[in-house]
Amino acid sequence: MSALVLLAALSGLLHPAPGRSQARSPLTREHLEKELELASTRLLTLLEKGEPKQFPALCAEEGVVFGLEPPPVARKEIQRQMERKEGAYCVLFDSACLRKPTGEGVESVPSRISLRERLRRATAREQEIAMRLIETTWVGELQVYLEGKPSVATSRNQPLEFSFEYKDGRWRLIAITY
Repeated sequence: MSALVLLAALSGLLHPAPGRSQARSPLTREHLEKELELASTRLLTLLEKGEPKQFPALCAEEGVVFGLEPPPVARKEIQRQMERKEGAYCVLFDSACLRKPTGEGVESVPSRISLRERLRRATAREQEIAMRLIETTWVGELQVYLEGKPSVATSRNQPLEFSFEYKDGRWRLIAITY
């Protein structure tokens, strides 16, 4: 189990399906894997195309953990940040926004780039999708390995990681490590 999935579990983001265990669900593992692949493709596509208004629809209502530090940012707050072009919006879509000073005593970091820019500038990309059942909840993980300049892409040892939870018939994003 990755540290990201463990953090999500400890943060209280993982929930069993209401009324019954997902382990007894008539859904097959193959169906869940296919749906996870589709959710992963939707996520990467909207990041690359720069569609921040679509992003909150992929998120768990309880929120998304950005980086390695809980607490999660609630979906409503993510929506607000997308509309105001701040916070999660900057991390995901806007490198210039990331480079601006954020307040008193906080300097800009010229080398910081958004996930969108990392994906778009990478010379090659490899992705891996995994899925597991944790107690009664299906959790999926997408790891994206980017090749390119170190300032543009992560190293092979440090992929972008996106964790999902299967809830209410859909995969929902619960954590992003970058």
